[in-house]
Amino acid sequence: MAATIPFSGEGAVMRELPPKVQKAVQSALRHARQWRRPPHWDRSEWHKELDAIAQASAFEACCCFDEQEGVTLEAFVFQKVLVALRDFHRHEWAYFAYSLWAFFKGFR
Repeated sequence: MAATIPFSGEGAVMRELPPKVQKAVQSALRHARQWRRPPHWDRSEWHKELDAIAQASAFEACCCFDEQEGVTLEAFVFQKVLVALRDFHRHEWAYFAYSLWAFFKGFR
């Protein structure tokens, strides 16, 4: 009995995940949406990308989950999704910084 939580992306829907896991994903997304968006991203596109990364990392986390580790599935998924979103966020800010540096270096 899996519930469905629609994301803001067009047609993107999380299926087959338990409701508690879906709540963990939504919680990680709420955290990520509070972070500052890189200037080279449009707001709606940024949110769509965050949704896609959260969905992919949630499914990957569910596949990698080992209950022998003593962590609940919800906590494991939350952490994996948050790490994936943070990595993407850092990567995009690094790209912006490099692009800015390359742009100004070209003026010399």
